[in-house]
Amino acid sequence: MLSSSESGFSSRRKLVDALLDCDCMKLPQSRVKVIRELPSEIQQKISAGGSNMQDVDDIVRSCRLFPNGIERLLEAVNYYEGNSLLWQRVQEAGRKMLSKTSVTPAPPPPTAASTPTGPKQRKSRSEYNYDVFLIHNSSDKPLVEKLAVRLEDEWGLKPFLDKWRLVPGEGWVEALEDALDRSATYAVFLGPHGLGPWATEEMRAALNKCVSDRSRRVIPVLLPGANPKDDETLSGFLGGLTWVNFRGGIDDDEAFRLLVAGIIGAQPGCGTS
Repeated sequence: MLSSSESGFSSRRKLVDALLDCDCMKLPQSRVKVIRELPSEIQQKISAGGSNMQDVDDIVRSCRLFPNGIERLLEAVNYYEGNSLLWQRVQEAGRKMLSKTSVTPAPPPPTAASTPTGPKQRKSRSEYNYDVFLIHNSSDKPLVEKLAVRLEDEWGLKPFLDKWRLVPGEGWVEALEDALDRSATYAVFLGPHGLGPWATEEMRAALNKCVSDRSRRVIPVLLPGANPKDDETLSGFLGGLTWVNFRGGIDDDEAFRLLVAGIIGAQPGCGTS
């Protein structure tokens, strides 16, 4: 039996496959027309530059972040594709995906945070391309990727995971710097091996951005094997931030609920423990 995450991924993949068969979605030049039919807040979330499948998948995931976003995408495709057999296949895949989304159980919803006061108001997450940049040691990537999948499929969030986003043949340093700029929050994953040199630089860049822009947050996340009492784990400014504890296991639903609350900027409220 498929888990809710696996089921959600399967239904999204079927919609992506169906869209790729449509003339208006096969190539970047034709997809631009469809994207222009979408609301501006959805357009701002869409990032291009990958393979055709990656780009269409990005469009679908971006649309999922907004109420009726998938419906708006289907309307735009229908406008250019007409009532063809291919369109009917897209329509059926879209219905199944919306059905899977509607029955997927979500963790207890965090309580919405109050609006910050002062001259610097918190930006809407829709103003960024990514909801969270995932900073991690490469040795912890399998665990981090598992959480990234849950963030996407259970909450419709859009994480930046280097494995998913970096285009082969392009400059990865520039791509990472650009992604850091376009991310609303930053999750720093700390495992038994620490961060490593490059992830440490990403963490420092994230902290600097949060100093200059208080609408952003850095969330320390403890993975199995991490020791929060070790100064090397929660060193410097990280030690003064509220952290999320996955030391009991990566499938900890309460820790995951707290991680989501940190990403969307909400008070977690009463949990399950």
